[in-house]
Amino acid sequence: MDSTTSSAPRYTTCGHCRRPMPYTSEFFHATKSGNLRRCCKECKRRYDSDAAKARRNARREKRIAHQGEYYHTHREEIAGQTKARREGPQRDEILAQKRAYYAAHREEISRRRKDRRYGPRRDELLSKKREQNRRERNRDPEAYYLYHRAYYLAHREKWQRDAKKRMTLWRDRKARCVEYKGGRCERCGYDHCHAALEFHHRDPSQKEFIVSNAGTRRITARVQTELDKCELLCANCHREAHYDLDGDAGEDH
Repeated sequence: MDSTTSSAPRYTTCGHCRRPMPYTSEFFHATKSGNLRRCCKECKRRYDSDAAKARRNARREKRIAHQGEYYHTHREEIAGQTKARREGPQRDEILAQKRAYYAAHREEISRRRKDRRYGPRRDELLSKKREQNRRERNRDPEAYYLYHRAYYLAHREKWQRDAKKRMTLWRDRKARCVEYKGGRCERCGYDHCHAALEFHHRDPSQKEFIVSNAGTRRITARVQTELDKCELLCANCHREAHYDLDGDAGEDH
């Protein structure tokens, strides 16, 4: 009796139609990884039907239109609330909450960012984002322009500061790498401007990353290993090196 009870399938209810049925792949929808969802196959077929997709798209368009109308009606109020959050007395509290959340979920956040940028769904997510922007722009071009123009003006100074900071860090990083390699072109001796000095890999098959884009303030062991594979050349000598390496007069590098 115990063996019969243990082998009997477990019953559960569908999360949509609320019908009890055996919790097996015969009745419930399974994901690509083989995990069973709380949705029976019949409800899944209805959900994936063209009529259901059209109803969901209509509801979504209605919701987006309502959000646009609400934004136009309460634009000043929303701007005031946004400014209060950034500059008001609650700013430090909000920043502390964000830092605490990031510290507790750092690995998960990093994984999600990496999946969005380089994961298998990257092209799918980008196409969905482009399609969403296209629909919003076609629905009300003037409102779309005004919103993004206001967003740009509100963040322009911060973006400019960040761009200058990134450029300063990049130049400091490039200067450290150039000094490590001797500070001058190894072929012609050019040493006037660091921007005209480049790192040429002697064996391109051993190249792991672009040295100038290495995200570090100092020369780490990883960067030093990559620098040891390179020779420091000026822009002219670097082009000549690639010309001789490729042996193709019709192609520029």
